Parts: sequence; structure tokens; C-alpha cells
Amino acid sequence: MMSYNYKKIMVLLAIVICFQCTFASCKQGELITPDTIAPLPDREQEEEDKVADWSQKEFVLSTFFALPGSGDATQYRRILTHTKNAEINLVELSFIPPEALLVALNVAEEVGVRTLAQNLKIYSGIGDTSPPISEAALVSEIDFLKRFKMLEGYYVWDEPYEANFESVKTLNQLLKKHDPGRLAFSTLYPSYGVYNWEEGEYNWENNTYAQYVTQYLQQTDPAVLSFNYYPYRDNKESTSLVQNDLWKDFGYIRQKALEYNKPLWYYFQAVSIDPQHPGVMNLERIRAQMHGALAYGVKGLSYYTTYGALLTESFEKSVWYDDLTVLNKKVKNIGNLLLEATSNKVYHTGLNANMQQAYFLDSFSESNFITAAPNDLIIGILENDNKSYIVISNKSHLDTVSGDIEFDREYSISKFNPELNIFSDNHNVSEIDLSLAPGDIAVYLIECQDKE
Repeated sequence: MMSYNYKKIMVLLAIVICFQCTFASCKQGELITPDTIAPLPDREQEEEDKVADWSQKEFVLSTFFALPGSGDATQYRRILTHTKNAEINLVELSFIPPEALLVALNVAEEVGVRTLAQNLKIYSGIGDTSPPISEAALVSEIDFLKRFKMLEGYYVWDEPYEANFESVKTLNQLLKKHDPGRLAFSTLYPSYGVYNWEEGEYNWENNTYAQYVTQYLQQTDPAVLSFNYYPYRDNKESTSLVQNDLWKDFGYIRQKALEYNKPLWYYFQAVSIDPQHPGVMNLERIRAQMHGALAYGVKGLSYYTTYGALLTESFEKSVWYDDLTVLNKKVKNIGNLLLEATSNKVYHTGLNANMQQAYFLDSFSESNFITAAPNDLIIGILENDNKSYIVISNKSHLDTVSGDIEFDREYSISKFNPELNIFSDNHNVSEIDLSLAPGDIAVYLIECQDKE
């Protein structure tokens, strides 16, 4: 099968656009330098950082390719301020030169937004391309970057091939050795890229995609398991999440994240893959992806990209900005509520047994807890100590789903309000009257523990 690296195509085109825009008023050969250089960390903090390994402290809502390669501090300040105010709490500083990265890191310190740094000359790979690994060069870079308190970690590799796993492993180990308090981050190809599911469902363990995911975990031992899948990449109005191969990738990767005890992060599609064409993206399609991922128990979501969704080509607020800001806040509130909860079951209602198996789902007909529900829903059951949550999302970006969620008996249930970040009073009920707008979500806390 012919492979397509959609992420790189879009980003390379976007870089051209951004450079044309940002350098139009610059003199030829003008030096690009940061306004200030962040001070070195104090020794006490430095010693403390050496002790603790990185761990996730809050739900991550990030963005790939937020900044162009201009190195313009004034422009970066405007972009990062808009981005932070839209509830994004991590910015991936990808595909910009080292000089611009330095500017971006300084501005991020000033604005107060966390970052992942990518340096294609020292430690970052893309696909099958990477610089030679030098521990001395990496240590020198780490020592310099320690001054940036908002630096969450390092963007180690974007979509590595299997042949690159040993290099990813080496970089992960070196970063953990020399800067354990920061994240060494990589993300996987989707199954429409280099690796795929073509072998069929009866011997899916031999498919190149299943092997790719499993070998990545076994060989590189990542801190988080991140992947991307852009279901609307072909710009077809007919594309629906009710049945979509996204859920095949998601189902398998979710199982592996649980097996290897890794936080699961997902890149969702917010823009047309081809920046020269508007495509079919809208608010309902974006939130259907985000909310569906929450039902799968993700601990992080990444915009692909905020450029073109939150912000326009000239990096001003888009017509979606206010609506996406509200959505982002709701998603973060739900994500933080469920941060310590573990995904126990995932059901898709209205699918036959073959489709449930193909998507690596739990069998809805075998649930002894939920006995009936309307079609076209994702129902995730998450557990945290003595607390249990039902996360229900509407897969459809077109239609409202209404009907009753029926239980095997009466339970004490309260509903979470993500806008206010509070629960309603609990009630003893044996069913929930549900009505979800296109792509919407509902979250419930269940007091009784002997459900499954």
C-alpha cells in the first residue's frame, strides 16, 4: 500500500505560507535573536529535578505546529498568548530552526505556557530521518535548556519507522539519565501510513500495524503512548465516525496502553490536511473526536493543528476561537476529573459483533451493568479506587442521539457539569434519559461498585 505522511505534507506547506507572511517586511539577512535569555536555574531546583522522573500532573491539551519559523518575538508573543487563553496548556515547538526555538522558549517563559522542544540538528527525528546521536551534544543542549522552567520535555521523534526504534530507545534513555524530570516524547504513525491492517481480522496479530505498535512499546519504553489519526483527511462530506477505521487503531492502542501501563495521548484532526483547501472540518467534527477520545480514557489530546483552527493564517483569532475555547475548557475539566481513572470497558452501541471485534471493543451485549442504550454512542467505563465513571459520547457530527440508558438495577448516580466543573446531586435511578447533540458528551459518577 502506498504510504502518506499527511502531517509532514501539511506542515511543510504551512511553513512556506508562514515564512512568506512573516518575512515580507524583514530585511535580507536580518539576525533573529530573542529579546531576553532566561536565567540559569538555581542549584537547589536543579538537584531536585535530577531526582524525580517525569510524570503527568494534569490533563494535557496541546497543539502541534503552533509557531512559524520566523523567530519574531512579537509575533510569537501574540500567538502564544492567544493559544494559552484558548486553554491550551502545552505547545509543541515543532519544525522551527534552533534560532527560532530559542526565541520561542523565551517567549513561552514570559507568557507562561509549557512547551516541548524539537531540535532537528541534535536529538529530534522525523520518520526515518534524524541527526546522529551524540551524548556530549545532547548533554550540552540539556544543560542549556535547563534554564527554561516552562520546558515540559523534548520532542524526540515524529512517527518513527521500526528501523528507528533503537535510536528512539537510546534517546529516551539518555534523556532520562540526564534530565529525568522532563518528558521524552514521540508519536506513532496511523495505520494509513507506512504500516497497516491489510492482513485481515483473523490473523490481525501478524499485521504490520499491530506489530509496529507492539514493537515500539517493547523496544523504546515510552513515557506516554501517543498516536495520530486524521479521519477527515480526504475532505469527504460522507466521512463519519459512526463507523471509521480510526476506532480500529484506537481500540488496539488503548489495549496496549493498558497492558504496558502508559498514559494514552491522541492527535485529532482540527484542520484540512491540505492548508490550501478549507475541507470539511467544523466544530461538531472536532468535538466528536475529542469527546470520543475521552470515552477511551485518554490523558492527553493534541490539536492538529491550532493553526488554521484557533488562529488564522495571519495568527489572529479565528471565527471558531471562542467556541473552541469553551470546548477546550470542558475537555480539560473532564480530562482532569478522569486523570487518575483507568479505562475498564469501551462499548460502541449499534455495531454488530464483527465490527465490535474489528475495533477491539468490549461486547455491549455481554455487559451485565448497562442493559440498553441508543445507537451511535461510545460508552466508556472508567474506574478510580472506589469511584466509577460512565463517559458517553455521540459519534455522529450530524445527528442528536436521544433515548434511555438502562441499567440492570438501581444505582446512585450524579452527572458532571464540565462547564462549572461540579457534579449535580446524586439520585437513585435505574435509567438515564439521555439527549446528546452532535459530537457531545455526558459524564456520570456511579456510587455502587459491583457493576461488571
